Amino acid sequence: MIISVRDLHVTYEGPVPVQAVRGVTFHVEEGEFVSIVGPSGSGKSSILYALGALLPQSAGQVMVGGVNLSNSSESARNELRAHTIGFVFQEFHLLARMSVLENVAMGSLYTGVRPRKREELALRLLDSVGIGQLADATPQRLSGGEKQRTAIARALMGSPRVLLCDEPSGNLDRESTHNVIQVLNDIRLEGGPAVVVVTHDPEVQAASDRALTLRDGVLMRGEPQ
Repeated sequence: MIISVRDLHVTYEGPVPVQAVRGVTFHVEEGEFVSIVGPSGSGKSSILYALGALLPQSAGQVMVGGVNLSNSSESARNELRAHTIGFVFQEFHLLARMSVLENVAMGSLYTGVRPRKREELALRLLDSVGIGQLADATPQRLSGGEKQRTAIARALMGSPRVLLCDEPSGNLDRESTHNVIQVLNDIRLEGGPAVVVVTHDPEVQAASDRALTLRDGVLMRGEPQ
């Protein structure tokens, strides 16, 4: 398995501590497409950020690509984010003054890959998500679906084994949502990364192999015994 989560707890400290995730256990296999669903405030995004080494867990164990995030160093987490984990967010976070190609190439800026190689890989990835013809365009010229495809291509620049997506269809119309789902499925079925998606969208959930359902920070169903 590529992800193993055991008895995960995430608590936001404050005058009144908030338990966002309470004792969640699940795993994700190589190449699997898993959706995390539930009402707002159920802990979905907290789990995703814990998987991405962006949010520390209060208790429990999170293993991604064989790395134990519970006791890893900051350099080990940075290495994991550079080479093992890719991120796709609801907000596309594209740089307006850069071309689509330059935005995608930024995905491996800190991996030691030479600029020419980064550009070649970025072009291949843009072709793979169906927008190679837009390489020289700027983000302002793109539709929402094209922006999300650009963000997916950027997330794949480090050849990750895990792609974490936070509401990737949240800003898209139905047609664009369908296209983005198709891209995600094509990528992982062609030997690409496992895909973990936080979503409210029934179409995204239906496309996944398995849905983990959360309520009040507790996993209600979805994890095989």
